Amino acid sequence: MKKILFVFVCILTFSGCVEREDYELIIPCHTDYDYSLKHQAADSIAFFDSKHGIIGIRSPLYTGDEQVTLLGTGDGGHTWSDYSRSIYRPGSSFPMQMTGQSDIYMVNAGTLHRSVTGGYSWTPMPTASTEYWSSIGFSDATHAFRAGFFRPDYITGIAAYSTDGGETWTRSDPPGAHVGRSYFINNSVGWFVSSNQVYKTTDGAQTWTLLYEYLGDGSTYYMGNYFFLDSNNGWIASHLGILRTSDGGSTWSLTGNGAQWIILRVLFLSQMNGFIVATPSDGSTPMGLYKTINGGTTWIRILENVEEIISVGDYLIASAKDEKSGYLYFSTDQFTHFEKREAPLKSTEQSSHLVMGYPFWACM
Repeated sequence: MKKILFVFVCILTFSGCVEREDYELIIPCHTDYDYSLKHQAADSIAFFDSKHGIIGIRSPLYTGDEQVTLLGTGDGGHTWSDYSRSIYRPGSSFPMQMTGQSDIYMVNAGTLHRSVTGGYSWTPMPTASTEYWSSIGFSDATHAFRAGFFRPDYITGIAAYSTDGGETWTRSDPPGAHVGRSYFINNSVGWFVSSNQVYKTTDGAQTWTLLYEYLGDGSTYYMGNYFFLDSNNGWIASHLGILRTSDGGSTWSLTGNGAQWIILRVLFLSQMNGFIVATPSDGSTPMGLYKTINGGTTWIRILENVEEIISVGDYLIASAKDEKSGYLYFSTDQFTHFEKREAPLKSTEQSSHLVMGYPFWACM
């Protein structure tokens, strides 16, 4: 069986301030599934509303000479404008968030970039040489949060917050944190999740409290993509399965039946109704969109070849691909019905295990 290294990097998408970026950790995984396709779903996607959005893909992947193709839409994906520029970063993700119809923030190569032209042009924002940022999220137009790691050691987690729309930032690192990412449901309440730690803040990241730390038998309790619905209910994809909390992160319990999966994304709309983008770890089935109506105990596959899902207002938007093109699915009833719109993104024909995020192995 072929061995592949999966690298966790923060990729974010937002409902309110839902950060999606992951860890700069390398985890050995095993799969025989070949993810190579000429056409791919987007590596990064952000929508301000159901009409205004931007998607991007790196091409070619992992050659040391990646370029990013950016496409913007103002009509919900019916038509696209090419905003491609030389946003260069070998082997890196580039999470984005839109704070207006033309205002976009991107994390690229450890530095924040901003566009006020809908993605047509970008301006880097000041970053200290010891800081490597891998995620950014806004809870409203003025309150922003970002996470990353301390560049000299590539292990220590760092965080910062802004109260002026990202113009200036204040460092406020969770004490003793490893590399992780932050997630905020409003201007005050948020979490910082590392490979085996859960921190929480109730004052807008000014202070952090360690709620949970897994030590176990000496093995690392890798925790990947996660989602908080409110101040109490949250889910995390871990190497043992999907963990669930109902007390804000102080205690966690496993859901599911113990089957091993690779999970790209976790998204819940209520305590019972949620989605994951996942595939069985044996590679028997391509990535797809799964739905639960019982809080994660059981899952049903509802869409094929999906590799990302975001929530924007009343809409759920899923990114998918086939051998002809990339697609976006728009739905207002949790994919009971949906509209499929083409997103003309292509990549070079080469094998890759990375499309729209970084997989996380879990048991369900």
